[in-house]
Amino acid sequence: MTYKTTKGGGEEGSRKRKVAVLDSREQLWMKRYNELKAYSETNGDALVPCEYIGNPSLGLWVGNQRRQYRLHKSGKDTPMNEGRIKMLEALKFQWSPYNTEWQARFKE
Repeated sequence: MTYKTTKGGGEEGSRKRKVAVLDSREQLWMKRYNELKAYSETNGDALVPCEYIGNPSLGLWVGNQRRQYRLHKSGKDTPMNEGRIKMLEALKFQWSPYNTEWQARFKE
């Protein structure tokens, strides 16, 4: 989305730039979410490795979502929100994958 600002910008121009940045971040988040959804459908889980060769950006993004979740839960200002949490959990997203792996091995 492109916004035209007048020379000098002022408060209105600044607000338009902020909206454009937020909009592009939301688009990127949805792009990665859809990539995660495709990964989940193919692999049967949302446990993308941090260094995922098939899509390195997705692996980094997944790790970032976990960090943002921890910040959100501790009351910090973060882009993570309850809507995003629900969307990720609908894909059976694991917030603590190491605990999940440990529990699975313990059951063996």
